[in-house]
Amino acid sequence: MIKTIALTALAVLVLTAVGCSGGGDDDDDAGSVTPVATSDGTAIATPPPAQPTPSVDIREVDIAAMADVQTVLTANGGTIVQADVVYADVTNDGFDEAIVPVSSGGTLGHLGFFVITPDGDTARILMQEFPTESTGLTVTVVADKIELLQPAPGPDD
Repeated sequence: MIKTIALTALAVLVLTAVGCSGGGDDDDDAGSVTPVATSDGTAIATPPPAQPTPSVDIREVDIAAMADVQTVLTANGGTIVQADVVYADVTNDGFDEAIVPVSSGGTLGHLGFFVITPDGDTARILMQEFPTESTGLTVTVVADKIELLQPAPGPDD
């Protein structure tokens, strides 16, 4: 019994050391748990590698200058008003995202929105929403959840 515990502990230490050595391509295994069999047949689950801390502060990103954002704005119209951007951790990963409403530029309100997330030393579009059937959207964040309000025409509209 003591020998089995010692072998299991040794296997865990060796696997931990190998897992932390940085050998191999970790991108294929990100987010998965790999069971490893020990000499006595028990399985030990090794946790996925920790995600790197983004080196970019999402508040410092020039969102309007991002190439992907420009492409979507060209296709859908609208402009970004920096004062309307809301920052919140909507992915629950410990880092804020930018929730970016896209203004119609007039009295119509918002046409849609982006969610921009830090990604290493850059930022990327996590999601975008531009409903074709509605305009005048309001995008808010409540308790780190995005709320999208769409006006509904009344009987006299």
